Amino acid sequence: MMDDTGSTQSVRGQNEQKLYNELKSAVWLVRIETKDHTGIGTGFCIDRNGLIMTCAHCVSGNTCRVARQNDKDFQKAYLLHKIDSWDVAILCLDEGLKQKGNVPNNYPSFALAKHGTLNPGQGVYSISHQHRLMYSFSSGKISYPSKNEVTPFGKMSSKSSEKKLPMDIPTKTSKYRTASEISVSLDHHEDLPVIEMRNIHLGSGSSGGPIFLPTKEVVGMLSSGGLTRSYAVHLSALLIAFEEAKVKYDKLLEKLAAKGDEQFGQKSADRENSNEN
Repeated sequence: MMDDTGSTQSVRGQNEQKLYNELKSAVWLVRIETKDHTGIGTGFCIDRNGLIMTCAHCVSGNTCRVARQNDKDFQKAYLLHKIDSWDVAILCLDEGLKQKGNVPNNYPSFALAKHGTLNPGQGVYSISHQHRLMYSFSSGKISYPSKNEVTPFGKMSSKSSEKKLPMDIPTKTSKYRTASEISVSLDHHEDLPVIEMRNIHLGSGSSGGPIFLPTKEVVGMLSSGGLTRSYAVHLSALLIAFEEAKVKYDKLLEKLAAKGDEQFGQKSADRENSNEN
């Protein structure tokens, strides 16, 4: 006979498995290629047209290769938008640009949350490729408050990429975590809001993984951390980057459409000249 505790855990496990099954198809593998390093990272689709969000430190050039679990090969993706000091990059699938007629793309995607306030102890989830273990599902807890109302933060990098822990006793606690408060040597803007979590392990390959709620909404993106504590770029930065990327995407579509019309016009002219001859 199962007691109330066992029944609750069973229901929770079923709900989490359903959540994982529904969302894993929106998570991508990002192949990292630089002169000195090759590896993998994680990305997640945030638009049905094939826009993939990942960490800026996972993308070194203007193009990269991405894939999903059952793909036979990597496919090409273009760098659409990148903000290094926020560690945010948004890719555009080459396949997604080759839309046939007026049929819209329909890539499985996450929705970014509209509200970014998180409380200590609140449960969050992630799907990533930590240590090359594809599609690892993790659950964790928020360690420190995250507020929806954050101080405006810029795009210029911090003056120093070396974070030094203060030696004095702190006199006050901050309203939410920022990049300047965490002991990570990344050249992020010092006022960039980040989410502090426990039990979600950030290992090699998990950078760029989505942090989402039971409601399936993304509130952050894994960026740095270690075995006991990890940090995610807060929703407020993701929302800004996504809106900027959508503007660039629309302009790219207009450019491609104009190029297509030009090529169509040239082919028509060539056919007319051929008929006249």
